[in-house]
Amino acid sequence: MKKSFLKVLLLLFLTPFLLINCKKEDQTEITNKNEVQNSNKITKSDINDIKYIDYILSDQSVKAVSEWVKFQELQEEIEKLKNGEINFFKEDIVLITTLFEELENTIPVNINNPEVTTRITVLKNTLFNLNSELNLERSDKSHSLKSIKELLIASSNLKLQINKKLEMDSQNIIKPQ
Repeated sequence: MKKSFLKVLLLLFLTPFLLINCKKEDQTEITNKNEVQNSNKITKSDINDIKYIDYILSDQSVKAVSEWVKFQELQEEIEKLKNGEINFFKEDIVLITTLFEELENTIPVNINNPEVTTRITVLKNTLFNLNSELNLERSDKSHSLKSIKELLIASSNLKLQINKKLEMDSQNIIKPQ
């Protein structure tokens, strides 16, 4: 009787101790997963730390693209990206493809040339790359930031090309006969 009493007493004291320790391991594992997720989260400050030349549209270019709705939508999403909002760029690829099809089909006549369409294609490809990078489970933050930088550069280069096109068109160069 004394032995069985000691066994029961020992089990009563050890069981809660074992349960508490097992729970601590689970909490530690959850905490570690959360820390990894938070360290991979892209913030506004991460994006602000990206070094690149950001061209803006000239007044003439702003007027030329003012009615180009899909371009305006894309620029709004890129501005949101600069503020750390990456939701649009993680969306379904079909939505992004549709946006670019409409963007390419509605280019205003006065800026529609091979250089501008090439820049749009580059922007589309970098956006697809960013989309796939952001949707990868194993994606590293540095790779995502590199893809974001490439997208920001491609967007800036598109604006520069639009500026160049309109500037060249506005110059009246007389060719000798």
